[in-house]
Amino acid sequence: MQQILITGGTGSLGSVVVPRLQRDYDTILLGRPPVLPHDGPQYHALVMLAGGFAMGNAWEQMIEMNLMSVARAVDVALPRLKDGGRVVAISAAASLTSPPGIVAYSATKSAVNSIIRTLANELAPRKITANALLPTTIDDRLKTNIAEWIAFLLSERGDGITGQLIAVS
Repeated sequence: MQQILITGGTGSLGSVVVPRLQRDYDTILLGRPPVLPHDGPQYHALVMLAGGFAMGNAWEQMIEMNLMSVARAVDVALPRLKDGGRVVAISAAASLTSPPGIVAYSATKSAVNSIIRTLANELAPRKITANALLPTTIDDRLKTNIAEWIAFLLSERGDGITGQLIAVS
């Protein structure tokens, strides 16, 4: 069974996504900061569920929760991803619509989008795909939908889908 790395696996979204992915993969939940075993295995995927939401100008909080969590996970996991592997991040629909009152949240999720698109280009020679899901407000029904999207993107059916920002509602 292929191994995948997950950030934010113990959160609200993780409570639905992790059990779904455990049907197909050996899941390894990364903590804060993310640390991998030193035994050198290669992993099939990095799934980044970690993040958060705050209104207004909560810059430091949003940078830490949404941007730095992605940056740290990418730095740790990328050297150990198999060729043909996958990277999936949770961003937000607000990163494209930029509604008023959530400037720090919207900006940090926009940065996540940029990271994903850049990774898609940089990792293309290794046939590693990188995509982001952009949900609206995440309720229980949407958590299931997100879990299925992630499972699809991690599967063989997700081959060739890369650099995409996928709206999920």
